[in-house]
Amino acid sequence: MNLDPEERMNKILKYGGAGLAALLILGVFAWRLDVAHRRAEVAENQLAQLSQGPSKPKATPIVRPPKSSAEEDSETRAKLIGRWVHHGVYDGKDSTRTFIFNQNGVGEYLLQYANSPNSRVISESGPWGVRGDIFYIEVKAKEMETYYLRIIRITPEKLVTRNHFGTERVYDRVK
Repeated sequence: MNLDPEERMNKILKYGGAGLAALLILGVFAWRLDVAHRRAEVAENQLAQLSQGPSKPKATPIVRPPKSSAEEDSETRAKLIGRWVHHGVYDGKDSTRTFIFNQNGVGEYLLQYANSPNSRVISESGPWGVRGDIFYIEVKAKEMETYYLRIIRITPEKLVTRNHFGTERVYDRVK
């Protein structure tokens, strides 16, 4: 089969381009799979450390003396005291979520729609606390009994949380 150089070049470009696209897709898939494996390995290691329980000491590469979990919880608790606000969407409507953490151990979770300030979906107060990177507030609403959120990052101005659905929200401190 003798093809002229122009036809040969067209076939190379046609089939070579499809092959390159397939290789690119496979490469992206392999990269995402590798990232997922690394995340799973980290999660398994964390789970193994948690399952060891408090009776087995954990090896820490930190030179300074380790803080007890109660001290860390109290530091995080002190950082949380105050009012935190997030503006977003709830049930397709603009809404404002507010956490209020008081020093006396009573907290409040408010969820308000932007257009009607009197329509509070959740507005009950109850005790709140911190355990590790999880904070909880016991609300006495029909929708839930205790509200748990994971603290992703906390600074003097911002609080980033993740709920059990994986949704992250950024709350601003109100002074």
